[in-house]
Amino acid sequence: MKKNQKIIIGWSLILLMGLGTSCSRYESTEETQREAPKRQTSTASGVETVSPYISVGNLNTGKLEVYKYSWPDWNVAGAKEWSFAPTTALGFSATGSTYFNGPTDAKVRYNAAFSGATSVVAVTDNSWAGLVTWEGTTVRGTKLWGKYWTGTSPGIHSGEVLPNGNMALAAADENWVRVYNTSVSSGSNYAQFDIVFAHSVLWDPVYNRLWVNGKIGSEHVVTALIVGGTRTAPTLTEDSTYRSKLPGSWAHDLSPYYGDVDKLWASDNQGVHIFNKVTKQFAPAPGASNRIYVKGISNQTEGGVIVETKGENTYSTTVDFFNPTTGVAAGSRTVTNAVFYKGKVFTRAYQ
Repeated sequence: MKKNQKIIIGWSLILLMGLGTSCSRYESTEETQREAPKRQTSTASGVETVSPYISVGNLNTGKLEVYKYSWPDWNVAGAKEWSFAPTTALGFSATGSTYFNGPTDAKVRYNAAFSGATSVVAVTDNSWAGLVTWEGTTVRGTKLWGKYWTGTSPGIHSGEVLPNGNMALAAADENWVRVYNTSVSSGSNYAQFDIVFAHSVLWDPVYNRLWVNGKIGSEHVVTALIVGGTRTAPTLTEDSTYRSKLPGSWAHDLSPYYGDVDKLWASDNQGVHIFNKVTKQFAPAPGASNRIYVKGISNQTEGGVIVETKGENTYSTTVDFFNPTTGVAAGSRTVTNAVFYKGKVFTRAYQ
């Protein structure tokens, strides 16, 4: 970084100005009281104006990799902030670690539910799910909770750590969303909501809902779940007032639309969409950012640059950036010999 300091600073200033500002891994053809959403005026845990990091699941290295957003070359020493795979040194079992082959999703959140951690990373692979320390008094990557599946893979495509520390998971191959009790170190009981080809879970602290996507009946949808019960005995109930048919078919990703708490990013086989939670309508993403088969969609906080990864049958070596207003391509990052499934903004705020 030192010998490229002027280049890096210049690139960072451009980014801070906004750059001008399956998915299945294989494509497919096919007891709480209900309450009104509890709106909040701000996030409970702060805001990052620009996330310094982008996370990617690298299927070639079999690791979660977190890169420095401002670095123009991700192949040079120092561009990578962190990489993760479960190991016995981090508290995971040797057997369970063999089921981790390259993540399908990763989210980092401010969370104080675990001793020794102030922020937590939710990581998933097809047959593996875990919560690990990002910041705190324990080593980064230390196990907080974990689970793995032997035999047939459930096809875990997404995970989220809830404010109480429980973990939400979406399984595309077994067609469910679950919330697992994480008050014990592994496994444990769960609540389940059945939804075909479930692909994403996203906690919304403003609406107090868990957003999910998949197929219900003949429709490919985004919908919201009420997480009830307690940490040790969670429940899941659909708030069907939010169920909305996707413009396309076979849902992929859901992400916060940073800069507007009433919107979400949503992608499917046919495009990238902006979902309005109030009107329950979808609008196309701007310009060239509206692409097919986008596996990971997100934006920098406070309405910043759009970040995408795209793949159809094969996966990408790049993470692509777009202007948030015009959708004009605004650069990319390429990692030699990488196989990226989902690359996204790695920011600690839920929304």
